[in-house]
Amino acid sequence: MKLLLSVDVMHLPPDFVEALAATLPLEQADVTLLFVKNITPAYENVINSMGDFADDWGHQIEKKAHEKLEPLQKALEAKGAKVTIKFISGNPAQSIADKSKEIDADFTCVLPLKHGKVEEFFVGSTSRKVAKLNPGTTLILRPGKNDVKHVVFAFDGSKDAVATMKKVATTLKLKERNVQVSVLHVVTIPQMMAIVPEVNFALEKNLLMQGEVVIADALKQMKDLGISNVKTELVTGEPADRIIEFTKKNNAELIVMGAKGHTALEHIILGSVTDRMATHAPVSVIIGKSGK
Repeated sequence: MKLLLSVDVMHLPPDFVEALAATLPLEQADVTLLFVKNITPAYENVINSMGDFADDWGHQIEKKAHEKLEPLQKALEAKGAKVTIKFISGNPAQSIADKSKEIDADFTCVLPLKHGKVEEFFVGSTSRKVAKLNPGTTLILRPGKNDVKHVVFAFDGSKDAVATMKKVATTLKLKERNVQVSVLHVVTIPQMMAIVPEVNFALEKNLLMQGEVVIADALKQMKDLGISNVKTELVTGEPADRIIEFTKKNNAELIVMGAKGHTALEHIILGSVTDRMATHAPVSVIIGKSGK
């Protein structure tokens, strides 16, 4: 397994490695430990115009970062991983996505930072942006629960959802670990339809019937993977709210979902859901795409 691990050395949780090891199998994993020097073009132009200071500045940044990364490297190697440290400069989200594509990472792991509402409005969430830009599978790791016993698959039946389910179930060895698996499908009715009671009732009934088919398909996928300890739930409402509610109610430690839905409408809905899950989910989230 190739794992790209991007960290902010100034905001690294002390239980980070344990939480990562509880989620992904690190033994024999090929880990690229990435540090992104986040410098805007304007600042970079000024620094580069200052002669020898530019080289010294870059060297000092990397030296200090390396001092912070070395203990992390040793901790990962103690888990059986092979670790390489890389330094790059640029926009964090785009740089992480580009490096993920370059090394053909199976998983790209980022840690969300807490932003103020004003900062979130202007600069957005790096984790959210990585999940959008990354061509592969993104793990947004939230340390706190260092043992994954219950995984929730927010499943819509799309190519992304199916591919991600298979990849995660296999890579995380859910069968061998006897992890509790829940498959959650959320039926969403557009507000413009809900204002007409007759249309709303008929549409909800039809979508719930389709939802049963989606759930049945998910169970077949799990059975084919040898996983039998599966619970299912079919609910209506706003997807992100229902996923978060279900996760909290059932004390799950990990949410897994595809990045896009079936139709253009679902692409929009699921896009907003992945945004919210990347930013506000109470536990770690894996967001996958069928391309990788």
